[in-house]
Amino acid sequence: MLACLHLRAESPSEGARETSAISNAIGYLRGVAAADPDGWFAPPVRQRTVVSTKEITVYYKNVEVDVPVWEYETVKVFKNVRQGQSVDAVTVRKEVEERRPVRQIGTKKGTQRVPDPKGDIPVTQKIPEYGPGGPDFWKAYHFGHNAMVVYALMSAGIGIDDRLVSQPLDNLASLFGRYGLPDTTWDLAWTAAAFSIAGKTTDRYKAIAVQAASKLIDGQIDSGPATGLWGPVCLNLKLVASLEVSRSKLANDFVHAQAAVDAKKKNSEVRRDAVRASLKEVERELHNCMMYWNVNYQQIEMRQKLTDDFGTGIEVSGLPQYPYNQVTADMENTAMALFGLAVAAANGAIPSQTVPPKMKDLNLPAGRNSAQVLLRTASILTRTQRPDGSFSELNVHLPHGEFAASSKVIPGIPALAASFVPLDSKTTFTSSAQGYASLLYLRRIFAASAAPLAKSIAAAETFLQGRLAELAPAGFAEKDGGQVAPYDALFALHVAHSFSPGSLAPETWRKTVEFIAGSQAGDGSWTQIGSSYIGKGSAGSPGGNDWMIFSSHRERSSKTESIIPPEAKAPAVQPVKGAKAPDVRPGDRKPANPHVQPRDLVLEGRAHVVASLDSNRSRGWYVENYSYNSDVVATAFALASLLRPNTAPVSEPPAPLSPQRRSPL
Repeated sequence: MLACLHLRAESPSEGARETSAISNAIGYLRGVAAADPDGWFAPPVRQRTVVSTKEITVYYKNVEVDVPVWEYETVKVFKNVRQGQSVDAVTVRKEVEERRPVRQIGTKKGTQRVPDPKGDIPVTQKIPEYGPGGPDFWKAYHFGHNAMVVYALMSAGIGIDDRLVSQPLDNLASLFGRYGLPDTTWDLAWTAAAFSIAGKTTDRYKAIAVQAASKLIDGQIDSGPATGLWGPVCLNLKLVASLEVSRSKLANDFVHAQAAVDAKKKNSEVRRDAVRASLKEVERELHNCMMYWNVNYQQIEMRQKLTDDFGTGIEVSGLPQYPYNQVTADMENTAMALFGLAVAAANGAIPSQTVPPKMKDLNLPAGRNSAQVLLRTASILTRTQRPDGSFSELNVHLPHGEFAASSKVIPGIPALAASFVPLDSKTTFTSSAQGYASLLYLRRIFAASAAPLAKSIAAAETFLQGRLAELAPAGFAEKDGGQVAPYDALFALHVAHSFSPGSLAPETWRKTVEFIAGSQAGDGSWTQIGSSYIGKGSAGSPGGNDWMIFSSHRERSSKTESIIPPEAKAPAVQPVKGAKAPDVRPGDRKPANPHVQPRDLVLEGRAHVVASLDSNRSRGWYVENYSYNSDVVATAFALASLLRPNTAPVSEPPAPLSPQRRSPL
């Protein structure tokens, strides 16, 4: 089972300790999978359906309250409307008028019914009784968490015939086949890594790995100051924008074609059916390049339900940013993208050129050359490396204009550039380790032609060697940055180094391996012990009540306006369908509603986040959408750090990027 291990200890006793740690970690992860009916390591939230109701009596009383009076304005918005029957239905956009509040202009007296056990108004209410079923809810990045554990286990020698990895692989493959590949870098990187290893024996898995690697290549930011980087969202914006233009045109053509059928014009049904077929083809391609393709634009950052061709669905967290007018980037996601591509390249699952859809009469952007994409990353990493060899978090938040042609259909275009402000970027041990790892991943992919990276790699090694040499094992707990510090930083160092060995001293590796093995808990897991990005209150607690928030997301939350208003600006007054709604004050811009929709900021094209990190209400949003079991993630990072990745030998040139007539760097 442990045949693939590459232990770094220098004595038999140390090797035995690490082997024991690895075995215990596998045992812990087996227990996690066994506790879930579907074998997930990071399971979805399973929701129950209402199977019946029962009646209860609740007592109320009437009280007098001040009801706010609002000034309203009328705005035009586009909404999705399904036309047609069953499988022949198509999605079209229709412009409708809606009223929205602008500001409070006063108050009036009103009567409000409130619950009171001693009240004089009895009301009979029906309450639901729940049974099994209901759509599973997948929190942000949980697809990647599962693929991550599979990667670590297969690197530890767990075979593809072991249900511990085959079950989550099959489950993920089924989800991706029904709903498309994820739109986030974390999920795609771990998918590319896990499925490329599994794909060495199973063609179906390799095809998924190639698709994930292609989407990573296509999702790199290719214009502006962030050129060459990746952020939390990974989409080929040019391709999505072109397909959206085509879809809007065909949807409009379909409306007219259907009108001609209704008017019983000659040959109108033939024309309508041809337009419908073209529209469905565009929708299929949108599905292939964007999981969230059929979401109402201004709702894309909110919780969504995705439906497959058979009408069954899952619920997913919305994207961490509004992709139609803004991009974000950071070192974390750049390092993860390069990791996924390095593993894919080592296992023959990275394409030399991505292939765009081939559709008649559509002017779609050309595919991307993988080597040129990675050259852009090498360029920005060497340019932004600090003189002492360290790297910052490289947090970037910028507007873009890729969807300018759809400005009449998609809200928030053009983006209000003045609302975007520079983000702070810390220089941490983790960000420097991730920058160093990124350089080694690039060297691994480009093989012998990567000599121009040598100077930057040497500078990073000098910096990291100095930081690591001054640390006692307990000192790792004091390192800033990372999701599950210090294990993500040590993963970056160890795994990248095993792909493409650098020159860090053996004593450094001995110390870090000793630390990893020595910090394992009795049940075989590891728990975050270092400082994290956010003061979460429960960091390091068993069960991992933490949130996965990448550094660019964290910085945006403190620099841009929150859709969900904090309590200080919105104490409660008026109930909204049973929820206690917030108070409002004269001059407030819009009603402060705990169920407010992300409409105003999106319509105005302003930089924003769904929720800031400065209030309990906002924290509730992060708990619902971004919480995860950090012990499982920390364990996968730590386990992988003790192993040599299950890849091709370093001396073997990775196809297809290595054949070059001249050095690409």
